[in-house]
Amino acid sequence: MGRSTKQGIEYYPLDTSFDQKIQMLILEKGPVALAVLVTIWQLIYGDEGYFTHYSEDLLLLLKQRILVEPPQGEDIIKAALDRNIFDKPLFSEHNILTSRAIQKRYFIAAKRKKEIIVCKNYLCSGVIVCENVIYNTIDGCKKTTKEKEKEKEKEEEKEEEKKDIPPTIITWSVLKEKYLPKYVSFARWFLLKQKEQFPNQIKEEIRPGYSRVKDSIDVLDKLCRIDKFNFEKEVEPILKKATDDPFWAKQILSLASLRNKSPNGEIKFVNLTNTLSSETKKAKSNVTIGYLNKTKSKYSC
Repeated sequence: MGRSTKQGIEYYPLDTSFDQKIQMLILEKGPVALAVLVTIWQLIYGDEGYFTHYSEDLLLLLKQRILVEPPQGEDIIKAALDRNIFDKPLFSEHNILTSRAIQKRYFIAAKRKKEIIVCKNYLCSGVIVCENVIYNTIDGCKKTTKEKEKEKEKEEEKEEEKKDIPPTIITWSVLKEKYLPKYVSFARWFLLKQKEQFPNQIKEEIRPGYSRVKDSIDVLDKLCRIDKFNFEKEVEPILKKATDDPFWAKQILSLASLRNKSPNGEIKFVNLTNTLSSETKKAKSNVTIGYLNKTKSKYSC
C-alpha cells in the first residue's frame, strides 16, 4: 500500500512587512497578537493546509506554544476576525479560521503534491485551487480517516463490552476483573473529585455501569498499554496535578478525551503533560531566582 500524501506543507512564505489590518491589530492588542497569528498560520499550513477548526484545543495549543492564556487568545482571534484578517463569514458558518491569503499561498505550494483533499464549502470567494484537488464533504473535512477508524474501533469495543458484561450486574469488582485495579480505583477517585468540584457540569452519579466511568478506565488502560505511558510516573501524577489546576480541571471532566488528537497532531494527554511540565519548571525557576535575590540582598553591604 502506498504512503498517503501529507495534506499540510513544511514551510510557508512570511511577508517582510505586514498589511495595515495586521499592523492595526498589533497596535490594538500588542506584540502578542503577532505571535498568536503566526502560531495559527503554522497550525493551518502544517495540518490541513488551508484552514483550521476553531476550538478549545486550538486555544490550549496557543497556551502551550506561546504561553497565551485561552481568554486572551480568544480575544485576539475575535479582534482578528473583526479586522477581516480571517474570513468572518466562513468562521460564522463553519467555525473555521482561514483567509484568501492563506489559501492562495497554500494552493501555490501544494500544486506539487500528488493530491490534496479540499472541502469546497471552506474555500474563500475568488480563490483559485490547483489541479490536484479532490473535493470532499464537510463531514469528511472535519475528521481524518484515522480519526474515523478510531471512532469505529471504539464503538465496536463498546458493543463488545455490552455483550461481555450485562449493564445490570456491573460493579466496581467486575471492572477490576476486566481492567487493572489501579486504573479502576484512580478513575473512580478522579471522577468523584471532578464531580465534587463541578457539580453543575457532572450531574449524574459516578457508578460503575455508566459510560463516563467505563470510558475513563478504558482510556487509562490504552494510555499505558498502547501509548506506553508509565501509570505511576507519568499518568497518575499529571492527572492529579490537572485536577488542582484552575484551567485544566475544567477541560477534563472525564478522562475519555485524553487520547483525542489535537490540531498539532498530538493526543490531548501529551499537550496536557507538556503544558503542566513547562509551568512547573517555570515556577521552580521563579522560586530559585527569588531565593537568589533574597540571599544576595541579605549579604549585600
